[in-house]
Amino acid sequence: MFNNLQKYKLYSQYWHYYYLSRLVGINNTDDCFINSIDKYITKDSVVTFEDKNGFVTIEKNLFDSEILGFNCFKINYLFSKDPNNINQKLDLLSQVNNFCLKNNVNYILNRTLIADNKTIQALETDGYITTDALITFTRELDNLNSESFKHPDYEINLLEKQSNKYFVNLCELSKISFTEDRFHNDPLILKENADKIYYEWMLNSCRNTCENIIVAIDNQNDLPVGFVICKIETISNINIGTIVLIATDSNFRNKNIGYNMLIKSLEFFKDHNVEIVQVGTQLSNIPAQRLYLKLLFKPVYGSLTLRKYFKSETNE
Repeated sequence: MFNNLQKYKLYSQYWHYYYLSRLVGINNTDDCFINSIDKYITKDSVVTFEDKNGFVTIEKNLFDSEILGFNCFKINYLFSKDPNNINQKLDLLSQVNNFCLKNNVNYILNRTLIADNKTIQALETDGYITTDALITFTRELDNLNSESFKHPDYEINLLEKQSNKYFVNLCELSKISFTEDRFHNDPLILKENADKIYYEWMLNSCRNTCENIIVAIDNQNDLPVGFVICKIETISNINIGTIVLIATDSNFRNKNIGYNMLIKSLEFFKDHNVEIVQVGTQLSNIPAQRLYLKLLFKPVYGSLTLRKYFKSETNE
């Protein structure tokens, strides 16, 4: 079946690859998307359900499960032959529901493009609720010429992971910096667990050699007052940089820390042959959106995070 992916009307599903079209060519944008699916569905951890009208893939979310105390899964792809046929999507979701009930899955989520209203309607009909709304920005680096502003109160550098000097401080800063996200917005998730997600997220990033962290250090106290987590991946021979998380200590706002950290991050990406950078933020985070626009990022797509909860004897 997966050899026939081209036959599906996937236009609403690969819009988020359109920002690559200038770099890879408009005719290759579909191939980028198809190749990403082919790579994903071969993973041993992926469970796939299909029928004559489409397919859906799910995978356990190990990180969320460990911290939240739920058996958490995520839907990464939900495709129907007719993208406007809600019943086709509901039939696929019913297979997911049966799996969740048989395997004691408590919590399952899906991130869907805002433009894909038929999938959103199907998920809502099936009992999913919205917990987050994101907007993703991108910018190319071929014309990077922004200048940072030197400030006497702090310095911005790449974190030296050989030393764990700032690890705990960064984790604590991450823990208190995020409040408007799918974890904090979900009434099922305790605030302490939502905060812990970001503590552990930062700790994993500090230990992960595949991610790099730009840090702003207060010169007076020698403590981190801001950070940017950067990741690089390759799609169709295009190096893509992702700003995974960014935060500034609330006591150090209005000192251009966020702006200067982003400039440093873009310079880091360019030094590592990245051609395009992407970053996402909540639709409610207007200051972040203004900052990205100031640095010539362009909004490319919006998405909703929806989740469903299954009661069981162990979590009632």
